[in-house]
Amino acid sequence: MGGPKDQQLIELIIPPGEAQRIYSANVLAFRIKNFEQTPEGTLRSVVGPTLYEPPRESPLPSTYVGNPHGIFHAGLLGGLVDTLLKRKGTVLSRHAGWNRSWEDLVTGLTDDTRPRYPDQFVVLQNKIIWTNGIDQAQAITHDGMAVPLGFNSTPGAPSVDGPEMPPLVDRATRFPNQSGYSWPGEIGSVGDVLNGETASVLAGSWYYYAQWEDVHGNLSALSTKSVGANLRTHDAVAIPGMTSGALSDLCKQFYVHNTGNAPDHAVAILLHRTPDARRVSTKPRFLTRLGGAIAAPYPDNMPDAALGPETTQNVPVPVFRTMCAHQGCLVIANIVGDEGRIRRSEPGFPGTFPATEWVYPDSGGAEVTAVASHGGRLLAFTENSVYDISAFSAPVALAQGIGCTAPRSIQSLPGGMLVWLSRDGFYGMQGTSITHISAPIHRTIRDGINRSRMRMAVAAFDPTSQEYRCALAPAGRSTNQLILTFDGTSWRRQVLGIHIADMCVTDDWRQYLLAIGDAPVAYQSVDGTVTVAETDAPIFTAEGGVTTVQKVIEDAAGNLKLAEDTDTKSAALTGRASTKTSNRGDNQ
Repeated sequence: MGGPKDQQLIELIIPPGEAQRIYSANVLAFRIKNFEQTPEGTLRSVVGPTLYEPPRESPLPSTYVGNPHGIFHAGLLGGLVDTLLKRKGTVLSRHAGWNRSWEDLVTGLTDDTRPRYPDQFVVLQNKIIWTNGIDQAQAITHDGMAVPLGFNSTPGAPSVDGPEMPPLVDRATRFPNQSGYSWPGEIGSVGDVLNGETASVLAGSWYYYAQWEDVHGNLSALSTKSVGANLRTHDAVAIPGMTSGALSDLCKQFYVHNTGNAPDHAVAILLHRTPDARRVSTKPRFLTRLGGAIAAPYPDNMPDAALGPETTQNVPVPVFRTMCAHQGCLVIANIVGDEGRIRRSEPGFPGTFPATEWVYPDSGGAEVTAVASHGGRLLAFTENSVYDISAFSAPVALAQGIGCTAPRSIQSLPGGMLVWLSRDGFYGMQGTSITHISAPIHRTIRDGINRSRMRMAVAAFDPTSQEYRCALAPAGRSTNQLILTFDGTSWRRQVLGIHIADMCVTDDWRQYLLAIGDAPVAYQSVDGTVTVAETDAPIFTAEGGVTTVQKVIEDAAGNLKLAEDTDTKSAALTGRASTKTSNRGDNQ
């Protein structure tokens, strides 16, 4: 055997990224599959995924029911409450880790097999806001309480009893406003001359409005106005044979009834009243807050001068498809039936939307596909444009011809770059400069993905590998089975053999990258029997070791069997990456 000087050292160079145009084989490769970046900047084969909550009661997962739609993790109350949510089928659930199970929070949701937009989650005011663009949005608290976000309907108008004119035959012997609900009070517009003989109450009208308040303090839209409570002109001059009326007898009070048709999550009813609508204003002002949501009467003896501030006109919470949090407000867009409008909530109250807080960023009213808060700016995207709407009433176009196709593809990288998926690939924004960052894999974007399903792409930034990962549907498939990764410089890909409906990173010290999806799996017993089952919308984590889940292969006779370890999809599931090289020079 030759000595060290006589030995030939063979080195295998694994390029860091892909380039599908002109590239140097020592620097880039045509394709790199199932590798990830290490903290040292080198590449290693992917590890996992593995089941986050493996079945413990039975060797098989429970029967699959419904489609996987969303997953989200947040540390509420400053990280004290670990909250992991998933949505599969018609149920939104919370992980009950102490029981190694899941608890249902919301049921009866729409299980759309081909949704237009993916589920979205936002944390605001220690609450998780969820929407799927079909059902009413939900607000979830740290203790697992889930209620609709605000109110999507308006209260019924209150009814009011007040003074009436006496019958015609009695008017010669009875004062005006003396019939009906006629009690001395402090409501009324007093005439100009105030003395014991000619004082009077002028004719006037007052209107009432109702408003709901929910458990989080969100307010509904105002009801329509009630029938007017009216006072007729009444002089203090005495009617013959009767004692003259005093000024305190001329003003009256009213008796208000609310409808009591409040939703279950309402905790109070707010009453508002106009001052004298004939002489002062027709704008309602705050009158009182009635605890509870049942029908209850209220005797009103509040003079106009003591009414509260003018009431803000709100709108019912619509169904919306995309959202973000910005400066304490919930910003919603792509409203069903009004896709080009963006609305902004009251600061601190994500379910209260003032009627005047809206904008159309695109002058032609184009559909808003995404909104994002980044670098102190509020950004709005259409399919072909990017707008800065930080000054909410004055949108500024940042780019034309560049838009966002997938709202869940938007992610911030540690260097301050915002990355998203557009029609012709991925773009990154640093400051106000927008750059096309996926040019090296343009062939994959053009021919290798299902462009009709780009909107359902989902992404997350993996803190461990320092990679941006976007799962999207490859060409010929309708589910997200291709993951494109970007480390800030180079692109790679992963094929794990599972459909990734959504992904997120845990908001705690673990920083796990979680994904929810599905795949047919098989389990082989000692005698070689293969049992097939659909996993119960499993949640996978890229951290951890090898899982026993393996891909099923159907042969020509229709028999199911376990995939061989050399199969790329099976290898990915068991944590082994494929590194074979084709005669094209594809480094896989």
